[in-house]
Parts: sequence; structure tokens; C-alpha cells
Amino acid sequence: MRPDDPFSSVADTAVTVVRAEGESTGGIAVLLGPGGVVLGTVTDSGVRPSVLVESDMTIDAFVRSRATTLLLLDMPYLVVLRDGAVFGVVAKTVVAEYLASGAHRPTGNPMGIGGGASDAVLPGPVRLPLAHVACKHPDCGHVNAIEYWHRDRPQQCANPDRAPHNLVLEV
Repeated sequence: MRPDDPFSSVADTAVTVVRAEGESTGGIAVLLGPGGVVLGTVTDSGVRPSVLVESDMTIDAFVRSRATTLLLLDMPYLVVLRDGAVFGVVAKTVVAEYLASGAHRPTGNPMGIGGGASDAVLPGPVRLPLAHVACKHPDCGHVNAIEYWHRDRPQQCANPDRAPHNLVLEV
């Protein structure tokens, strides 16, 4: 995969979209929740989180974003969306192979971690890439949308019906 290749060029489009966790698929399946929210991919071991990316996003744009931290999640696929609908999936290993290939040249930030005032990043919410993950805190299960993941500093769960608690992804 070249740095300027969009995810749509390497996506496996032979996916089934299912709306219930127990549905039999016979291949790669993407599970949708209420309102058509992608909850993850269905595997033999259950529903795994998935990182959502736009079909025209390039591999280079993805690996240069903080979304690369989402690759730490126990997920096998990135779900590729086109016009808000599931277009296909890209195996996580494709991104890992690109990172290991030497084609990716990390850039340094001479201004430090906060960047400079003239950087090209605007403040505000980021649409994609992000991951939808269910909180595994006892009696929670709320599906959270996260833009990055740090194992040692988990984010707060967004469940409005529970007391504030850290997002738990593993039991």
C-alpha cells in the first residue's frame, strides 16, 4: 500500500451488515446498533471493536493522526465508510505492514507536543477516524465513541445514566 492510497482502494467489500449480534454471517460481518451506528465486526470470538475511517482517507493521513492509538484495541478490522454507509473493511494488519515497511516516514514536531499556532489542525470534534467501544464496567455496557486510546490513562465513560467512571475495555 502506498502512502497516498485511499482505504477504498484496499478495502474488502465482501462484507455483510447485520443488525443483531447473534446473526450468522458466514464471512466478515459489520454489526450495526440503534440508529445505524457501527458497533464493530463480528468474529468467532464475538463482537470486536472497529476503527471507522472514510473511504477517501489515505493511509498516510491515518498513521499521522492520533487515531493510530486505536490500533491498540483488540480489533481485527478498520471499517471503511462511504457517505455514512459501510463500504468495506481493511484488515488491521494492512496498516501494521505499512508502518513496518519503511514507506512511512514519521515527522517530528519542532514546536513540541502542543504544536505551533500556525499548524493546520483546527480545534473541535473530529468525525472520523474513531472507534465505537462498549464499556465493560459492571452494569454499564454504554457504547462510547473514542478518537484515541491510552491504556494507562483511560477516558471517562460517556454513560449519562451511571456515576462517572473510567472506560473499561477489558474485564
